[in-house]
Amino acid sequence: MFTTNLFKRIIVIASTLVLVATAFGCKKEPAPTPQYQLIVNGKADFSIIDKLTNYTLTTDSKELFRIKGDKVYCKAQGACTDGTYVYGILRDTYDTGAYIKKCRLDTGELVATSDIIPLGHGNDMTYDSKNNRLVVTPGLHQDKKLVIVNAEDLSFIENVKIEVGADAITYNEKDDYYVINKGAKVHYLTSDFKLTRSIVRTPSPDYVAQGMGSDENYIYYPMSNKWTSQRPFLDNILEVYDWDGNYITTVHIPLAMESESMFWANGKYYVAYNNNGTMPICEAAMKIEIKD
Repeated sequence: MFTTNLFKRIIVIASTLVLVATAFGCKKEPAPTPQYQLIVNGKADFSIIDKLTNYTLTTDSKELFRIKGDKVYCKAQGACTDGTYVYGILRDTYDTGAYIKKCRLDTGELVATSDIIPLGHGNDMTYDSKNNRLVVTPGLHQDKKLVIVNAEDLSFIENVKIEVGADAITYNEKDDYYVINKGAKVHYLTSDFKLTRSIVRTPSPDYVAQGMGSDENYIYYPMSNKWTSQRPFLDNILEVYDWDGNYITTVHIPLAMESESMFWANGKYYVAYNNNGTMPICEAAMKIEIKD
């Protein structure tokens, strides 16, 4: 009997608390915002954005180390990686010479510096894993030439003439071919640098094209906003395309340095910058921000 009455009293008290909470406008906690995973198994998968309508793709940037230039060779340009080492070009002001520095990707330790090599503007560079070589696009007025460098000892191998202009380059390891870019034109080259096809893309008019980079699924174009005295390099973007040249999306990088190159290694994305005579190497963790 006592147990039954006690149980009834508990029910009455609980019901009263519910009524009081309702009367004073207490509500349930809102459901948490769904979390959307952009990086799957160490690679970006942009198919998730097909399900979203109000979102921004952005990055958290973390500077890892800087490849340092000197008083003469102080302009950071192209960069790439083989997964263990990062290779960075530092040229002089007049594009008459440059050297490539080789650093450990995990620690930033400098392990080698090339002799001075005529790399022109040294606008971009990619790593060819099949031949263990670096392929550099001198760019600008030397845009129909590629420079080949031994990735092991950073020695100059040869210059290669190509049919079309190139300011940026990336390498498809799976199918062993190159993609190069000049302005709005994108060209596909065989492993021995023969032209196979060309397409046209439409880069953002508000940003300056820099280098190229890629993972297994996408090609990325790092771009810096157009410089003015009122608007120095306040931000950067990565324009994303698939390997067939179809535009996918744009990722914003809210970092006030001039981007030069980007690369992907060991499940992470990196962007190389030009800043005060050095090449900052930054990890770029891409993410989705859902807007209210």
